[in-house]
Amino acid sequence: MNKTKTKGAYKAGNGKYVFEVDQLEGLMAGPGYAETFGPVVEGELTQVGLMTLPAGQTSEPHFHVNEQWVYILQGNLEVTVDGKKSLAGPGGLIQSKGYCKGRVKFLGARSLEQCAGKALKNKKLYFLRSWTRRRPCGREPRIFKQTQIAKYINNIGIY
Repeated sequence: MNKTKTKGAYKAGNGKYVFEVDQLEGLMAGPGYAETFGPVVEGELTQVGLMTLPAGQTSEPHFHVNEQWVYILQGNLEVTVDGKKSLAGPGGLIQSKGYCKGRVKFLGARSLEQCAGKALKNKKLYFLRSWTRRRPCGREPRIFKQTQIAKYINNIGIY
């Protein structure tokens, strides 16, 4: 199967295991909360992208439905994950559990370049119950029907 879960991503497998990332077309990875752009490759269970955030940009507070790993290649950031602020620069590795609210604030004049990886989830939509009930990060929220959460999609970054 060559279909990806993320529109515009490249699919690994079926004899395709090595990718010249600098030759791949990119996609917008943070629509609605960040101007992050770059190529993404998906396997069966994971996804990796080489992302660029233009100088001077920040991300709006958002969360992902899965654990995220970000390795900083270039640029400096103030990172907030689950309310805790930290600084990260080249060589820094950032981890965020699923359903944890986070954001980045760009520091400096150079664009941020990062390698990001995550596990892929199924196509069910989730609503972040832990934000509204102040539950700890990493806790799986209740699953809602798409019609029940449609009004939240424009206000919360989900991908």
